[in-house]
Amino acid sequence: MGEVDWNACAARVGGLVSRSDIEPEALAELDAPPVGEPVGIACSGGADSVFLVLALVGCLPGLHRWQILHFDHGTRGPASRADADSVASMAAGLDLPFIKGSAVLEDHPTEAVLRKARLGFLHGQVRRLGASRLVLGHQADDVVETILIRLARGSGARGLSAPRPVQSFPSGIRHLRPLLGWSRERIRSILTAAGAPWCEDASNRSDLHLRNRLRHSVVPSWSAAETRDVMKGVLLARRKLEDEDRALDAWLAEFVPDDRFASPEIDLSSLEGRPRALWRRAIDRWVRGLPGLAEVKRNWVEELVGPAVGGEGLRVSAGASGRVELDQARLRFIPTPAPAGGEGWPEISLNPGSTVFLPSGESVAARVVLLDAALRDRIMGGRVDPAREGWLALAGPHPSGFCIRARRPGDRYRPLGSPGSIKLGDQFINRKIPMERRRLLPVFALVTGEPVWCPGLPISELFRINEETIQAVQLTYCWSTATFRL
Repeated sequence: MGEVDWNACAARVGGLVSRSDIEPEALAELDAPPVGEPVGIACSGGADSVFLVLALVGCLPGLHRWQILHFDHGTRGPASRADADSVASMAAGLDLPFIKGSAVLEDHPTEAVLRKARLGFLHGQVRRLGASRLVLGHQADDVVETILIRLARGSGARGLSAPRPVQSFPSGIRHLRPLLGWSRERIRSILTAAGAPWCEDASNRSDLHLRNRLRHSVVPSWSAAETRDVMKGVLLARRKLEDEDRALDAWLAEFVPDDRFASPEIDLSSLEGRPRALWRRAIDRWVRGLPGLAEVKRNWVEELVGPAVGGEGLRVSAGASGRVELDQARLRFIPTPAPAGGEGWPEISLNPGSTVFLPSGESVAARVVLLDAALRDRIMGGRVDPAREGWLALAGPHPSGFCIRARRPGDRYRPLGSPGSIKLGDQFINRKIPMERRRLLPVFALVTGEPVWCPGLPISELFRINEETIQAVQLTYCWSTATFRL
């Protein structure tokens, strides 16, 4: 990009963009406290993300500690490295921190693989910063392309209202998209007027990916054939669909409480006589919480909707995960039994801030918690359920993570208060844990393989919480009695 006065560029962009141009819902999130916390800005070096950085710095100076996050997919060789260098130069010119990530991906990765790698890096960095907000440069042309992609998939209101100004994730991270009302053409026009350069990704000219084919051929043809402003109409439709999606969620909550969707068995008889849309919403939400089915195909859900509304019975395979049985308005997930000893499911990484579903139907999670006096006293006093949660003291740097695995022959650890190590098998016998449960219980272990907790047993003495403990990792294990009807 050569020698660029990036502060001058930001000032010029700030003079051409007002707060009223920013998507209101995203702006409200940025204005909300805590002011001054780290906020990640995803920047590829392309026009949209460069404009995003300059607009935030120019319009909202000093509001937050902006952090520039750049991910190099490694698919374009020297061109990718040049993009990274350009973003690093801009960050330095604006005196903002620059964090780069990279990956070695398979040849000709799909758009889904690229997106997963990118989001994995971005979310990881936001968590590392102790932040919760990630700002993205999606704009109006992206909305038009996305709605065409989702229409072909048969998406409903939720899918067709993407991308949204604010999108929340179970991890607590929120995506903010302030530029959804801006066209690609307008963004480039302002950058040019401000004297701000950007990188052009040569792969955007290729028709290898679907989004590019829509951008080059379908959208121009649609706009030429339509007498109305296609972009304006799509933006309005997206906003209406988001409103309707929220309305469906609110209406569904009147009939089916939120906590029912976490169970492997759900009774939807309260929806009898209600519109099919509510049944579809309820079944879709329940299915997406089942192990191994987070990305289930739309027609799989649709196969359950008709019989459920009609009060029929049905059994649907969920592949290796198990099956779903429908009996009138009652749905039940039957997981594939894990062989004795836990053989048949692999070791699974569990990093703080993540949740994992196991093949046998349970879910496990880990999160870092700041302890106040009351919580510390409750843990030290044994007023926690050892069958569902284990608390590990954190002193010094965080562990690199944990893993979840099945019990192995010879597994030993030192339980809380014990002078030495004990076999897990002996602990199960001492605590009278039934045999049918022992083979399903996960072992929480360090990445080195050493057990630190198993549901129903004390935590490891090595991670004892005391009066001086400030931070802890909360490990949780969620199951219902239905999980053990095997």
